[in-house]
Amino acid sequence: MNELRASRSTLTSAMRIGLLLSALGLIATLPARVVAQPPPPPAVANQSDAASELNLRFRGAYARARGEVLRGTTPIILFDGEKLVLVEGDRRQAGTLLPVKYQRLKALAHLPFTAYLELRDPATKPTAENLASWTQLRKLIAEVERELPTYEFTAEELARQRSLAAESARIFDDALAGAPPTREQLLEFTRRMGPLQEANAEAAAAIELDHYRRQVEAWRANLSDEQWNRLRVVIAGSQMPRRRHRVVQLFAALLEVAGEGPRIIYAEALYDPDKALNLLGTHLLDSESAAAFFDDPARLDEDLLSRGAAKYVREHFPKSGG
Repeated sequence: MNELRASRSTLTSAMRIGLLLSALGLIATLPARVVAQPPPPPAVANQSDAASELNLRFRGAYARARGEVLRGTTPIILFDGEKLVLVEGDRRQAGTLLPVKYQRLKALAHLPFTAYLELRDPATKPTAENLASWTQLRKLIAEVERELPTYEFTAEELARQRSLAAESARIFDDALAGAPPTREQLLEFTRRMGPLQEANAEAAAAIELDHYRRQVEAWRANLSDEQWNRLRVVIAGSQMPRRRHRVVQLFAALLEVAGEGPRIIYAEALYDPDKALNLLGTHLLDSESAAAFFDDPARLDEDLLSRGAAKYVREHFPKSGG
């Protein structure tokens, strides 16, 4: 399901705290052997020394090497969250967008979720703002109910969409009449809706993955076996659906691999195509570097400091079992 975002305003204020300490009189009264000590340095000092310069040079060298690795990697298929894009050097070929039926199945599955989000707090009051929101949602539901027969649904799918709309309409009608659902009533509603939402999600997944499979098969016809065998896939997505992500599952089957790994990279929250592709370059360069330094291509798939951290935790927190 699409992620729901609520806008919020952030109040910022600038505060300047001045602290004046006159130690002249105090120091004059101290014994001669007491010497004022300078404050300890910060944990990480911002210094422009040779070591800092070396680290900057490392970052520059890394960025250049990553670019070289990425330019030499072809072909790539990028999933940008909405469509597939075939990347071959500087050439990018976008796949077609998903059928409208997919979007409608998702929208109807989201409807009870919207009702839940609007009414989930038992303390919610029928304020003018809430009433306006519920009224607008109720009008939209009525419009959808009128349009449903024109959508490309099977008889079974149409019956399911009508149930999703009607049940959601009823709960908003009650709220508009001054009787928003109790927590128990809302839970009864969501439990009835859950199986219908799952059915819509299953149908939407079939439409989406079949669409992408056909697109990949069309591109595959123009790739040699050697090109196909070195194909990399970058999948942009948010954090929550990463586990068992639908597009990861599809490409794992197409490429005959277990899932995320050397050939399938999940670009979490990187919807900018160039940033997502840069992550692929990072994976490839880190794998090459880890093999060179540690004889283990996966060593940099984890924090380089992770083993030292585990040792520290074992020594200082023996009961943690780390």
